[in-house]
Amino acid sequence: MAIEFNTDNIADAVVTRLIDCGVLVPRLLTLDQAATYLGLTKDALKAKVHLGRVPTVDLDKKLRFDRLDLDRIIEENKRVG
Repeated sequence: MAIEFNTDNIADAVVTRLIDCGVLVPRLLTLDQAATYLGLTKDALKAKVHLGRVPTVDLDKKLRFDRLDLDRIIEENKRVG
């Protein structure tokens, strides 16, 4: 007897579990999350956005930050010595 699985439901359950466990990090971050990620205050991050130093994603009229852009900004601002 073959057992049939709905793989979409299983995949959704796995993603939900990973998010709940803090294993899966979303790519798009809110202002609060992005500020925390960068170690900045919300006001400092807003100022950098206003100056054009941090790119944003306009998704459904809500401001979001691409984690890959934030990682790139971190890498570009590293100094040695």
